[in-house]
Amino acid sequence: MYRKETDKYNVRIVGLLTILSALILVGSLFIGTERLRYSKMQETLAEQVLRFHVIANSDSEKDQQLKLQVKEAVVDYFLKNMPENMEIQEAKDWVREHVDTVEEIAKEVLREKGINTSVHGAVITCYFSDRQINGIVFPAGNYETLRLEIGKAKGHNWWCVLYPKFGFMDAVNPQENVTVNSNFKIKWYIWEKLKR
Repeated sequence: MYRKETDKYNVRIVGLLTILSALILVGSLFIGTERLRYSKMQETLAEQVLRFHVIANSDSEKDQQLKLQVKEAVVDYFLKNMPENMEIQEAKDWVREHVDTVEEIAKEVLREKGINTSVHGAVITCYFSDRQINGIVFPAGNYETLRLEIGKAKGHNWWCVLYPKFGFMDAVNPQENVTVNSNFKIKWYIWEKLKR
């Protein structure tokens, strides 16, 4: 009698372990599939955008304000001078050709405030964590970006999407939770495809 109950108990344990193993396997497959889909979405999006990233010298209130003033001057320059209707590669090339001008604009803003510090700009590939703007998820991953570093570049940053031309101007300063908003909204064909 004792042996029959032990056998029943063992069968139940084996059954539960089998079910648990199957659930783990199905969960792993699902997670793997979602990660692959998320990765493909990030790669596709990264091919279609150029980001703009300004990093403050430090997290001091003064340096954070300077960062925003530099950002305003550079954004103004792009709004007035960046040609319309470019393809992504044309936009990247145009921005690369104007990096020296962007650096000089940033330095001029700083000089007007009595600050003589270095500014370094370049179009490079940077890793960004997950971000969401206007309901669009920018998955974590590598994106080409116009990166503008002020001084030691040890402070919090500001970013937006530069191409499509200021398609998403919402940007969050993580330290201050300051949000800059724009009414300009855009729907992308690519996002409609990815959602299906």
